[in-house]
Amino acid sequence: MDVSFLCRRDLPDDPAVEWDTHLLSTFVLKHIETNHINLLITFDAGGVSGHANHIALYTALRYNVPYRCRVLTLKSVNLLRKYMSILDVPISCLQSQDVLFILTKEESEQAKRAMRCHHSQLLWFRHTYILFSRFMVINSLCLL
Repeated sequence: MDVSFLCRRDLPDDPAVEWDTHLLSTFVLKHIETNHINLLITFDAGGVSGHANHIALYTALRYNVPYRCRVLTLKSVNLLRKYMSILDVPISCLQSQDVLFILTKEESEQAKRAMRCHHSQLLWFRHTYILFSRFMVINSLCLL
């Protein structure tokens, strides 16, 4: 897995800052082409939580769809469904999506451990997210 970190003042990690779609698209496409990536998973137009940076990634990819790369978007859900955890499985099975991931107990625990490693991101509400979010158990994805 190839990971790139961009440390740019014009692309701060801040949900209140609108990122430049064209600039972001340029960085993402370069990374895709350089690393011969053929599948990308990103956020949908709702950004899962309305986070401006998440939405900007979706917008950048819609603006300039990568050549020879399929793009799956993580489907946003309403607040009630977001915090139903495993109880959302029947609802998700009835909804339309191209891919549905239901994590095993072990995979879910691994995801929770990974979330707990990001100490700077662990605000009080993220503990609630880790305990109750459907995204720790189930993810619906749609082709862009």
